[in-house]
Amino acid sequence: RGNKHRRAAMKTVALVLLACMGAALAAPPSIIFILTDDQDLMLGGADHQPQVHALLAQKGATLHNFFTSTPVCCPSRSSYLTGKHIHNIPMRNNSVEGNCSSPAWQHTAEKNAFAPYLKSAGYNTFFAGKYLNMYGYPESGGTAHVPPGWDHWYGLVGNSVYYNYVLSVNGTAVKHGNNYAKDYLPDLVANRSIEFIRQQAAAGTPFFAMVSPPSCHDPTDSAPQYADRFAGSTAPRTPSYGTAYKDKAWFVDYQGTTFNESGYRQQLSDLLYRRRLSTLLSVDDMVARIVQALEDSGVADNTYIFYSSDNGYHLGQYNVMKDKRLPYETDIHLPAYVRGPGIQAGSTLNTPILNIDFFPTFLEIAGVAAPSFVDGRSALAALHGQTAPPRTFLVEYSGEVALAGGPCAQHSLGGMWCGPTGPELTNWPPYWTGPTLCTCQDAVNNTYHCLRSIGGPASTNILYCEFIQDFAATAPFFYEFYDINADPFQLTNGAAALPPPRARPCMRPWPGWQRAPGPRATIPRPTCGCDIVLLRCNKLLVIVTERVATLQIERITSLKK
Repeated sequence: RGNKHRRAAMKTVALVLLACMGAALAAPPSIIFILTDDQDLMLGGADHQPQVHALLAQKGATLHNFFTSTPVCCPSRSSYLTGKHIHNIPMRNNSVEGNCSSPAWQHTAEKNAFAPYLKSAGYNTFFAGKYLNMYGYPESGGTAHVPPGWDHWYGLVGNSVYYNYVLSVNGTAVKHGNNYAKDYLPDLVANRSIEFIRQQAAAGTPFFAMVSPPSCHDPTDSAPQYADRFAGSTAPRTPSYGTAYKDKAWFVDYQGTTFNESGYRQQLSDLLYRRRLSTLLSVDDMVARIVQALEDSGVADNTYIFYSSDNGYHLGQYNVMKDKRLPYETDIHLPAYVRGPGIQAGSTLNTPILNIDFFPTFLEIAGVAAPSFVDGRSALAALHGQTAPPRTFLVEYSGEVALAGGPCAQHSLGGMWCGPTGPELTNWPPYWTGPTLCTCQDAVNNTYHCLRSIGGPASTNILYCEFIQDFAATAPFFYEFYDINADPFQLTNGAAALPPPRARPCMRPWPGWQRAPGPRATIPRPTCGCDIVLLRCNKLLVIVTERVATLQIERITSLKK
């Protein structure tokens, strides 16, 4: 009898040990990050993806207050990758000169992106699709350059396209043509991602996959089966459509006067709206296929899926025909969803979360402490239901100037970035049949630092911006203020009613800048003055402006009483 009891006890101990070993050896959660391009929230860009809503929103959480800290492709993507504000990367815009995939980026910030940390934590890493706008060009190291930390690499050379592109496949250039079945980039990205997921699930290793389709960036070429899905639809005529450009910074103010030159501009915004939604249907299919692959492989319950965009978009709002780069809700407030272990299905999070927060969130999921240089904060506790405090955060951008000349030179006043649009929409249906139009999307003085504040006892919901638009000694800045609760479309600039701004150490005319002739004195690009000041300020810029924001909020509250 004693031996029997001893054998039973030993069996129990063995089972306990096996259970403990199993728990210890259980793989950490895998992570999939789906990053679309230019997908808006405020114009309904996320309203026509039934599978995204069924499989991500209803099976996970909708991030109601998700924002980008800079509303343009390369800077925003770099902030996702590094967890930093662009002045701390540093990066200005989509150009190599602005540090987009430049050699300087590759030798510094790129080495400290999240991929090397996840790889060191035992994750097998995968990337497919658009990386950074200037990636893969000769001046950026060519296709042989594979960013550190990625085990499997399918990086698009240059900016978003759907056909006739080059991929860097683990450092080797592979050309693609215009055959839908073989070359359509959103589907190719989906196919490679699913292959990777199945391989990793079979191997039993944790994985991280960044899935980055071009949708819905120009030229918005949809899959043939979706080309006519939104026939007859028109771009949302929001209260700011075709109006609300007066008493805004010079770039928007000037562009607003040109939008109504002809009905063609409204027709173009309507066509772009239809084409953008059509491209996103392939992303909708991709999400369904990825979730199915996870379920078929038995790893769906131990995988987080993050979904968002690099920036939003405007289509006629503030009388600006198209693009992003503005600090308004259309451009900075993004669709975002997360599903995964411990996240309540069908929940909505009102916690303000930024693109710079994904880096530390990924690392916390992987069991890795975020490095001290990260500006973002992990959102994992909020995703699991913990209440987060109110938040005041920085939104910033440094305007880009185009080279002189070109077909739209007559519109490029004093450093504006203008180019033709229309011909790129004639290769795949639905087609643009109107004339080539000039659209100005940026200007060197579309440079700003803004504070977006959400939450608190007074339910604060404000946007306060300082545009560095005119370096005349008397008035270098232009100010904008909006109470989003009262003015959700940013129609009326309330800055004139605020107390005078305080002096700001980092917000001043920088050495090397001089006034240029032209309307409201646009700003020429200096060789180094801007960078030196921003680098010297570094995180001080955020600290100083956030202190100002706190004071500003208190003053605004007192004005309301």
